Amino acid sequence: MSTSEGNEYPQYIKLHALPDYRDEPIESYLKEKCIFKGSTVINCDGDRAFFRLEKLTQLENSVVDYTDENHKLRWLNTFAGNIQSNIYHVYRSVKKKRSTTILS
Repeated sequence: MSTSEGNEYPQYIKLHALPDYRDEPIESYLKEKCIFKGSTVINCDGDRAFFRLEKLTQLENSVVDYTDENHKLRWLNTFAGNIQSNIYHVYRSVKKKRSTTILS
């Protein structure tokens, strides 16, 4: 997800499933899928799997205070919550007899 400077507004989001949740696969996957500029800053929540990204760009990998209304991962949490809610409501609204058609 890309936000404007100061985390004011989201600019775009790309969702990808990571092939493996370890540092080396994450680094190679992001090198393949993303363009890193000198001004790029990656915000993480203190997870060790992202430490290798310091070689690629600026990395802010610190514990996030989720009680703060404007924490650095606010937009990511907003989008993830909205996507989760939409998926839940779509599948809930489908009748049982049609669910196998949609899920296959």
